[in-house]
Amino acid sequence: MRDPTSDLARSYDLSTKVGQVLQRRVELAQERLNERIQGAYRRHLEEPWTRPISPWELFASWQEYATGLAQRSILFWETLGQRGSNYLAHDRAGKPPVLHFDYFHLDSGGDPVRLRLPLRKPVGGYSATCLSG
Repeated sequence: MRDPTSDLARSYDLSTKVGQVLQRRVELAQERLNERIQGAYRRHLEEPWTRPISPWELFASWQEYATGLAQRSILFWETLGQRGSNYLAHDRAGKPPVLHFDYFHLDSGGDPVRLRLPLRKPVGGYSATCLSG
């Protein structure tokens, strides 16, 4: 028969070791995070100010940003226009179902709240014996 006191002592020792391992891992993660934050700070905030930017570099970076902005704007409005055209075509067609597959409704008996669940009929050779259509 096992001794409850030794089990309790073993459990305490194990939880202490787990706590120590977790504490060390958290310390390492914090150190690595601090190193990465300091590196990012040096790359993005300190270095650009130590070397002056020439007017040509400033103009080139602004031109690159403006070109990307114009391209993204054109793509956005083109996509929005296409979606609107698709909606109008769907609306003119009488809003037919978008997905085309055979289905049947599974009704919820005589519940006070009538529920109808559309279920897809099996495809090609597969038969579902538990559902009737």
